[in-house]
Amino acid sequence: MRRDYSMNIKGKVNNYRLTKNDSLMPLFEAIANSIFSINQRKETGSMFDGRIEIELLRENNLFEDYNNSSIDQFIIKDNGIGFTDENMNSFMTSDSRLKEKYGGKGNGRFSWLKVFNLVEIDSVYKDNDKYLRRSFVFGKNSDNIEDSVTDIEEQELITTIKMIGINEKFKNYVPTNIFTIATKTIEHFIVCLLSDSCPKIYLIDSENSICINEMFRNDYYGDSKKDSFVIDNYFFNITHMKIKNQEFGQNKLYYCANDRLAKSKKIDENITDLDETIFAKEGFWYLGILTGDYLDLNVDYNRQSFSIDEDSEYEISINRITREAVSKTKVFLSKYLEKASVEKMQRVAEYTTKQAPEYRYLLDRRKEEISKLKPGLSDEELDDSLFRIKRDLEKEVKKDCDTVLEKIDADGLDDSFEQELVETINKVSEMNKSALTNYIAKRKIILDIFKRALRKRENGKYELEKVIHNLVFPMKSTNESCNYESHNLWLIDEKLSYSIYVASDIALGNDPDNNRPDILVCDSPVVICDDDESTFYNTISIFEIKRPQRDDYTIEDNPYTQLIKYLEKIQKGDALDKKGRPIRVGNNTQYFLYAVCDITPTLKNVIKMLGFTYFDNEKGAFLFSKNYNAYIELISFDKMISDSELRNRVFFKKLGIE
Repeated sequence: MRRDYSMNIKGKVNNYRLTKNDSLMPLFEAIANSIFSINQRKETGSMFDGRIEIELLRENNLFEDYNNSSIDQFIIKDNGIGFTDENMNSFMTSDSRLKEKYGGKGNGRFSWLKVFNLVEIDSVYKDNDKYLRRSFVFGKNSDNIEDSVTDIEEQELITTIKMIGINEKFKNYVPTNIFTIATKTIEHFIVCLLSDSCPKIYLIDSENSICINEMFRNDYYGDSKKDSFVIDNYFFNITHMKIKNQEFGQNKLYYCANDRLAKSKKIDENITDLDETIFAKEGFWYLGILTGDYLDLNVDYNRQSFSIDEDSEYEISINRITREAVSKTKVFLSKYLEKASVEKMQRVAEYTTKQAPEYRYLLDRRKEEISKLKPGLSDEELDDSLFRIKRDLEKEVKKDCDTVLEKIDADGLDDSFEQELVETINKVSEMNKSALTNYIAKRKIILDIFKRALRKRENGKYELEKVIHNLVFPMKSTNESCNYESHNLWLIDEKLSYSIYVASDIALGNDPDNNRPDILVCDSPVVICDDDESTFYNTISIFEIKRPQRDDYTIEDNPYTQLIKYLEKIQKGDALDKKGRPIRVGNNTQYFLYAVCDITPTLKNVIKMLGFTYFDNEKGAFLFSKNYNAYIELISFDKMISDSELRNRVFFKKLGIE
């Protein structure tokens, strides 16, 4: 019998909104229809076990792994009441109200033709005492069908929906792995699966068979608890669940309507101390399943969202529902959240003690902001977060200082804002201490790096002297181009950082031999008269840095002869600074020459022949040359490091980073 639809099929399909990410919606709509059909049959008094089977048929592709080959057909079978005349009339009517009390919109079948080209329906049903078979084809290119109904012998009631020929637009978006399809089916029907009355649902292909109900119970279902809340006289239910399956991958809220998932939201952003570390620590993900009449009434036409504002002052909004749900979730997870918060604050305290002490004062001044940080942050993420909190505090302090100064300018100092003034001064003091702490902590890091650079490498060799040189002062630069924080002259001597002129690896003028002291320091200029030509440096220091453990020195090639060569050029007046100006010295100029090196056997021979005097258990040696008016010292790397650590030890101790 030919039957006409009460609408334009092609138009309905074209208007059905379905994104590529919702490519399994036709399957879900078919399963929902099967569940409805099974419930219809049970309402007639029939005693039976509801059963739904979904068979996956794949394209034949010899060059593709079977489990990853494209899905071409879904075949859905159920033992529900079937396509009775009542159900058939509903199928032929757009926006049918037959399933309205179950939340049916009367449009789900149009999603079938959004993804598949054709749907074949075969249904065995019972009319009074007669058994009938109804068969027809559902397609979008015709507004009528050939409805074939025949009498048959008594047999099992089975309805088969065969979705054939996947649309090319959705082909690459329909999951191919049977376990992925099973997982998404569980997520969509999780409310139904929680019920003991849920029919058995099976997913089958030629190599695998999965019982969705058993997979849910074994791999997903952990402890659960039901809760509720009221918003504007509407009751909402929330089922708290602990999901055992690691692949679930997130903590979520499910907003469900008529026992089906319509919207999901990651809940971590709403609960500070809840994040992805929960599974590693506790062995579960959190899932909150929201249901209620208000959600049922306001689910949209395609069941993929709600006709509810995200935020509203006048009506119930998604954000308001979320806030109420989150408050219940916090109670359910209270033991875990309290523990996570304590562990997070302990982690911050340890980090600000051992690695970033410049932030330690924030634990007192900005405890609330720190408590809002997510747990499980990497060191880099934690440092970035603490830096932002510190920056905001500094802005606040600056604003407070401006306010205090304005009051002083306007009214002078009085008792009315004494406490405000004291508090502001305390904040400024803490910020200054933080800056100093940061600087001292960096010194500790530099010393650690320096000690590592002196170690033997895996190839049995030591670092080149230029590596050590750059740690002390960047090569090819001066103190004009290299600011205070960019060099580490303090490793040798704190006073050097405040010298008038420092040059690193820069030639002494137009020198054909390209003589370049590792570090030249000129200080204490003396002015004899107003003429610039009569100005000379009272102190000249030259540093030479050698490769760690170098042991090939001779009487002709050693740190002493190299330093003297530089000195002679300066004393002759042939040396120029980086700007081409003469490095002027006078008769009373004092010279200090230093070589930083390891005191190896060949260097000990040189020390002996030149008449140096050892000091500090042979960690260094010195002599004074009357001819050059120069003090010459050989300093071992070990002594340089130990002296520097000794000078800074009291600061390291105060910071707890010894």
